[in-house]
Amino acid sequence: MHPFMRCLPRKRVRLHARSGQVLIITLLALSILVGLVFYVYNLGDVVNRRMSAQHSADSAAISGAGWMARSMNVVAMNNCAQARMIALAPVLDSLPLATGMSLKEATQWEGCIAAQLARGINESGRSGQLLRDGLEAIRARLATQRDILTPVDTLLNRGGFDMSSITHWNTGRGEGALWQAAATLDDLSTATVQSAGYLAQADAVTFGQANGADASFIAPLVPELPAVRGRFDHFKPVMMGDFRVDGQSCSLEDEGGRGGGIPDAGFWRRLGPWANLFQWRIYYSSPTAWEWVEPTPGRGDERGGGGQIAIGGRTRGAGARDRSGGGGYRATQYELMGYRTYGPVEWALRHIDRYAYRELSDTFFDYYMRLLSRIKLDYMFVSPSPVTVVYPDWITDYNQARAVAIPAPQNVHSTMFYLVEVCSSVPPDGPGWLSPGTYRANSDEPMAIWLDGWVDPQGWPAPKIAEHIWKDTWTYETTEDWDLGLHLQLENPDDPNSEPVWHEVYVVQWFIWGGINVGEEVEVTNPANWSNEQDLPAPYLLDTNVGDYDQIDPHNDKGVRRSHFSYLGVARGSPAADVWGSRFSSINPSGSMYAVAQAKVFNRTSWDLWTQDWRASLAPVTMWDDWADRLEAAQNQAPLVDNLVHPNEVLNSSEYFQRLLPILNTYTNH
Repeated sequence: MHPFMRCLPRKRVRLHARSGQVLIITLLALSILVGLVFYVYNLGDVVNRRMSAQHSADSAAISGAGWMARSMNVVAMNNCAQARMIALAPVLDSLPLATGMSLKEATQWEGCIAAQLARGINESGRSGQLLRDGLEAIRARLATQRDILTPVDTLLNRGGFDMSSITHWNTGRGEGALWQAAATLDDLSTATVQSAGYLAQADAVTFGQANGADASFIAPLVPELPAVRGRFDHFKPVMMGDFRVDGQSCSLEDEGGRGGGIPDAGFWRRLGPWANLFQWRIYYSSPTAWEWVEPTPGRGDERGGGGQIAIGGRTRGAGARDRSGGGGYRATQYELMGYRTYGPVEWALRHIDRYAYRELSDTFFDYYMRLLSRIKLDYMFVSPSPVTVVYPDWITDYNQARAVAIPAPQNVHSTMFYLVEVCSSVPPDGPGWLSPGTYRANSDEPMAIWLDGWVDPQGWPAPKIAEHIWKDTWTYETTEDWDLGLHLQLENPDDPNSEPVWHEVYVVQWFIWGGINVGEEVEVTNPANWSNEQDLPAPYLLDTNVGDYDQIDPHNDKGVRRSHFSYLGVARGSPAADVWGSRFSSINPSGSMYAVAQAKVFNRTSWDLWTQDWRASLAPVTMWDDWADRLEAAQNQAPLVDNLVHPNEVLNSSEYFQRLLPILNTYTNH
């Protein structure tokens, strides 16, 4: 055998021996590699589980806190809605009487002017035409306003509609519609307050588990809405009080204002929705800069003047002499000093005022609405004692008026006249009297004048020129008045500093009899006709006995954090690995993975249960010791939510917190 052949088997033996050693090493390496792969996989899986648990805790905290914020907003919305319902009761209840009074006056006044036009005015030429134009202008306006009021009066006072069924507490068939609505909102607030904690926990459990937690909840287990039910008279500052706010102070007036306050006001942090959200404010300012403003072009200085008939009184309309303004120093810059608030009653009346100013300007409709609404508010919050007002009844014939007034002047509430006047640069007996460009008149908007009590024009020094008409003439002087064709002239035209020439202006005034008001007193109906105040709706107020409020010194920077408004979300998940779970089990004694998160409920606008601006957000977990104590105390609440949170979940979470505290204190207080 060839020597080479003899050597071959021995080489094969050596090769097989080496091959076995590598295999062992390879198998060991593969085992370690597989272990590393599973370790990395499990480590990543545990991290993901940890992140999922944290997401679950975040979700539980923010959903539970969010439900509490929404519940507080529901209560705030209901408080404001109740206030609006109650505010509408006196306003709407005033409509029938205010409409009837205004319609009767407009009808009688329009009839007075129509009778005067039919009777004649005993003025000829352009003077007579101007006087007739003035009377016809106001008669037409009164007729238009009468026609506006007539269908409303027919509906409210002569039709089948009964306003008391809406506005009165006791209608004979139960509460009025507005009071029923307010009471329903009160019931809804009560249900919200009573159910908020349980539903907040249900929300926390649902959303925590929806994000992968085996169990989740919030602490406190049954959060309490920081609300306490008030009384009906807590609506009073909303309706009748107002805030006065400036840079140094904030005060609440309970009566005599336009409303806009809240009963649990507390300086800047609790001004309520009317001042902050709705911006229902009446601003006041102080002038800081002045400048000279030249008179209206064409109007100069005036002096002298005054007729034989000098009467004051309440007026509507315009005069011929005051149609344009003069000059003088006027403020050009202002410093805002502060504001006063107003509430839902004033808000409603302002809408009525705007309409009445445009469409019912010759009536007292807006005045009657304000007068009656205030009386009815007093019924609600001040005194239920009956109040009467004069239901107008005008005697528009002068002779009949004298026959009634002279023997009993105390029965006359007011006397009325109309005034048509002319200012002219030409004397009334001159050839150019009332020629274009020489006069200014108020015949497009004559002035109505109301005087208190009985005023008999028979004693006036001015002459009576016609039945029911008295005429007064007088003069004043002016340096210029372009409407009258009077331009500025200097005594010495060559000297710009020369004194101006004073021009004489001739004034003619016609006073037309309007009538006397001899109306009877009528009692204002009381929508607040309840017998038991315990049955009335009431707002929910912020319970300042819960949380760190300072009752003695409610400064705006004290009591900012209210512990009752913070919530802790807890989530539990399993840390077990998918592969070799026993090798990668948690060293946590509970055998579970826990995550916590904190959420806060806050109001950036006004810290009260009137301002619908409560919000929730996550916040860093603080006060670990406090939360540990709360979790321990929460074990007693577990039976209240047994169908949502198992008592063992609370117990294990509390034990976990207690064991975690030493580590936290070491790392957070070093």
